[in-house]
Amino acid sequence: MTYKLEPGLARISSPIVLILPTGEIKEYRDGKAATEAVLDKRWRVTELRAAGDSIEVVVEEAVVPDVNPIGEETFF
Repeated sequence: MTYKLEPGLARISSPIVLILPTGEIKEYRDGKAATEAVLDKRWRVTELRAAGDSIEVVVEEAVVPDVNPIGEETFF
């Protein structure tokens, strides 16, 4: 499966530096390019900060909650 960043980041006109939990850094010309990038995991933005002439976007892996954690069937 492939994923993309939150679409709201597309409004950022400054260069984006995406910082992954592993320390890996990905750079994009602006928010639109960052939101168009295809990623291998679902990421959740935890922090936005100005750094010189760019915006650093710190992310962590998004945890998708189990829809039915107990294992019981539901009818509603």
